[in-house]
Order: sequence, then C-alpha cells, then structure tokens
Amino acid sequence: LSYKQTRINVESHIFIGGHKCGSTSLQKFFATRFQQLKKQNFLYPYSDLDSIILSRSAFKGDAKSSLQRSINKRSANKDFLEPHNGLAFRMLNQGSKVMFPPWHKNISADIESIFKLIRSQLEDSRPDKLVIVSEVMSNFAFAADNLIDDFFWNMGPLKHSVYTILRRPDDYLQSWYGQELCFPNQSLKPIHKRYLNHYKKTCHFD
Repeated sequence: LSYKQTRINVESHIFIGGHKCGSTSLQKFFATRFQQLKKQNFLYPYSDLDSIILSRSAFKGDAKSSLQRSINKRSANKDFLEPHNGLAFRMLNQGSKVMFPPWHKNISADIESIFKLIRSQLEDSRPDKLVIVSEVMSNFAFAADNLIDDFFWNMGPLKHSVYTILRRPDDYLQSWYGQELCFPNQSLKPIHKRYLNHYKKTCHFD
C-alpha cells in the first residue's frame, strides 16, 4: 500500500498563526521536546536532515549542551526551531517568487524532497498526532491560489485540523513595530505611515 493509504488515521493539527500570535513559543516548545512528544505519540516533523539528527541526540549524554550550542547559531536556530516556516517559505518562493530567507540555510530547494522527509518521519515514528506550526502559511492564500491545495495534497489524506488566532489590529501592529526596533541599523517611519498603509491590504489585516 502507498503512504497515503496507510497513514490516513493520523490526526494532523496545523497552526497557521497569524503573525505575532504565539507561533514562536509553540515552535520552540515542540522542537525541543522530541523524546517527550514521541512517548505521547506526537510528531513534530523537521524539514531538513540535520535537524532530525539534532532532535534525536538532544537527550543523550552531554549532547544537550551540544544541542544548545547548535540552536544558538542563527541558521541552526531557524531550521531546527521553525522547520515548517522553512517549508512554507520554499513553497512561497517557488509558487509566487517570494524571497526565500537566508537564515533557512539547510532547507532543500526541492519541495518534494522536503515532503518526502516529513513522510519518512511519519512512517518511522507512526504517531497518533502530527503537529505543524507555521505562521508563514497564513500567507499562502494571498500569494498563490494553489499553495493550500498543494500542501494538503503532499501531506496526504490525514485528518487535518487547522487552527488560527486573530489579534486586535492596533495591538498587532505595535508588536510588529517593537520587533523591528530590536534589529540594528533600522530607520523606521512612524507606525501609522509604515504599517497601516502597507499591511491593511495583506493577510495581516484579513
């Protein structure tokens, strides 16, 4: 039997943000608890091989300190802690030419190989529940009509449930502005000029 015929009983729980609605905290929680989640029959799949290896060595001997050193590096941090954002950015890049961010350095350029890697983790772990967390996926419908369908088709006929959180727009924009202030060498326009006019026509104000 094919993969899609054998894994239909897996519950797939997909959190798509939106942005600035807690996805980073969820990603860190799931990414750093592979062993505990496995015991509860949960799988938080990774999108690159290095992150898979890192997750499985995290609680063996002194590997935890090695894990911490690795995820403190920016490239490993994003690939390991936000693996589904890497997948989503790759789909956006190929589906609508959205720029692929440089901090996802280990993500394959071949989307099918990423999905094959996720499916192999499903077959290896045989979980009851699969967890996907990516606020970047909230951009799919605005970027290209087929991205949502492509994602579900590649995941197979799992029992999908999609979750999202809505945040009050004024509070939301303030959070965005505060995040950008953390980056060096930023010369930002006032919040009402930069954010309200730019974001009100995007998924951020849907």
